Amino acid sequence: MSSPFLESNTELNQTIDNCVNALDKYLTKRKNSKDNLLWDEETDINLLIELKVNSLKAQSFNSIRIPLAHSFRGQDTDHEVCIITRTKDVEKWKEVLLGTYKIHNVSKIMSYKEFESEYKTQTSRLQLCHLFDLFILHPAIVQKVTSKIVPFLQSQNKSCAVLPLSYKLLNLGVTDHPLRAKKNSELESDENYADKLAKTIAKHRDSTFYHNYCLPQKFVKIGESGMSMQSLKENLYRVLQYGLCVIPNGGVSNVLRLSLHVNNTTVQLPFYVNLDAMDGHFEIAVPYSRPQTNPFLKKRKLNRLKQAMRKNCPNKVKAALVATKPMNNVTTLKFVKQCMP
Repeated sequence: MSSPFLESNTELNQTIDNCVNALDKYLTKRKNSKDNLLWDEETDINLLIELKVNSLKAQSFNSIRIPLAHSFRGQDTDHEVCIITRTKDVEKWKEVLLGTYKIHNVSKIMSYKEFESEYKTQTSRLQLCHLFDLFILHPAIVQKVTSKIVPFLQSQNKSCAVLPLSYKLLNLGVTDHPLRAKKNSELESDENYADKLAKTIAKHRDSTFYHNYCLPQKFVKIGESGMSMQSLKENLYRVLQYGLCVIPNGGVSNVLRLSLHVNNTTVQLPFYVNLDAMDGHFEIAVPYSRPQTNPFLKKRKLNRLKQAMRKNCPNKVKAALVATKPMNNVTTLKFVKQCMP
């Protein structure tokens, strides 16, 4: 809790405590009620972030890792992790991540070729997203994979992570390319890179993620209903400390409201509201609109250009006509042969 956003506001800390206690009472009441058939499994608890200014739709998918104090993908949970990487890296990564440095909850390492061949239909991809809670992708295949599985992950409140773009880490220190040959001063054993890769995968497994979905509100998973309230509170503080600064268009200043949200329900417990205007952070630019020309004047100009082309027109008039009319329309005129080569 070293964030100035939390340290300078004791009233906010008290509101968060009251919000977490209210969430605990609600979950306890639902579990003890008679109509608790839907609550046999644990339910996701999210931080709902509502923005003042939403960003435009991004051209590519991106996710930012936010470390948590207590992981909800523990060894005693059924949250499996799937890793999708390049075809040439599968054997090495299986040997490291499933053998030498075995990481719990990582149950499948898949190549992109296998993903394309076995999961061609939307039904098969939907079933794949049902099996795993987190997908970790190699940065070289992000654009090819995310467009096919991210819509299903978004509807099921599951995450997708992207590994950092580090050549030696992803290749486990092996440099076959002559331009990337190792220097004697920078020589490091492949075992150290294998250990670093295993630790990086473990960090992504124990974290939550902020995705750049084009939505007016963002959902960041902080835990589950089976966790203790103290663990949920510490995870919430971690997200508030590290996650709000990555919000585009102003960071914390762009946050309209923060709430605790129970997944697949309409339950929201707000604890922070900011109604300050955003005009002090941005300058509003009036969009440029081209003046509408009179169709009569435009037609008269075109007729004058046609008359000039019927004569032995100079190069300036010829260039003006080519710039005004598309070339395919100009070449269809009968009088073009008089002054066009």
